[in-house]
Amino acid sequence: MAHLTQCWQRAGWTVESLGRFAVLARKAQFSGKPVVLICAHADSPGFSVQSISADDPLTSTIIPLGGPRMADGHVREPVLVSCDGGSIIQGMLRRSRKRHRHGPAQWEYTLKTDQPVQRGARVCWKGNIERSDEWIHAPFLDNRIGCFLLEELATHLPDAECDVVLAATTNEEFLGFGADVLAHAVHPDLVFALDATYADEEQGIALGAGPVLTLSDKSICLARCQWRALQDFCTAHTLPLQAEIYNFSGTDARAFPVAGAYCPVFPLLVATEGNHTPQEKARLDDIASLQQLLTTVCQTPGIAAKLACGWQSGEQP
Repeated sequence: MAHLTQCWQRAGWTVESLGRFAVLARKAQFSGKPVVLICAHADSPGFSVQSISADDPLTSTIIPLGGPRMADGHVREPVLVSCDGGSIIQGMLRRSRKRHRHGPAQWEYTLKTDQPVQRGARVCWKGNIERSDEWIHAPFLDNRIGCFLLEELATHLPDAECDVVLAATTNEEFLGFGADVLAHAVHPDLVFALDATYADEEQGIALGAGPVLTLSDKSICLARCQWRALQDFCTAHTLPLQAEIYNFSGTDARAFPVAGAYCPVFPLLVATEGNHTPQEKARLDDIASLQQLLTTVCQTPGIAAKLACGWQSGEQP
């Protein structure tokens, strides 16, 4: 959040903090044009120290927050621990099976460090990044990609035909509080929720085939006319677009109708492999394609009404 604040301010945007729940930026005072909100989440899946061993103060039990997953076949992973005062120490996470008296066996996670840690300390994968001309391999791509695009848009977005708001939220991986606060603070006419999704051979979702529009999942169910409207827009501007259909998982898109916003909300995601593991994988051209799509949208007059497909308040469908 601090990094984005600095980038936005350097690019000349006005930044506003919504407590610890979200940070947003606008290029200038609202002009009366439609408000297009582009948001991504800044939090990552990880763990929290639940208890510390009475026999060994350097060993603790940790619980997962937001669905982190070990690499396939791994039972040990190097991690970083965020301690009081902002210090970061290294540790080793170990996963094992533990049978519970009143239920099936579940994974148990323990943490070993060379310094004592406190209850509630946050634990995450080490943030190693490998990049080539075509690929990026790193943990936390499902929030890093969105935040990267927020930085790029602030730096390179030309004059827009709308009032653009860029925003990063917290807690998307765990209960979604940040997007709820953002949805109540901004009254957009159009929302794009940025995130990452899974490459899926069965649905034909492939790395390198462009951004992915979520038609349905745990957070949203788009009307077919909205899908067609965005697909027609992309076709007209020679922009690639894939589409996925799920009934599980979700994004920050859920917060806006819950907050009473009846504007169109489009989850736009980048396909990845290894989601929520220490080594996720994405194509750089997919990220560039999503940036081009968002830039083109912001330069198109009347886009909010076009993507609403006649479902704005007071209109007949």
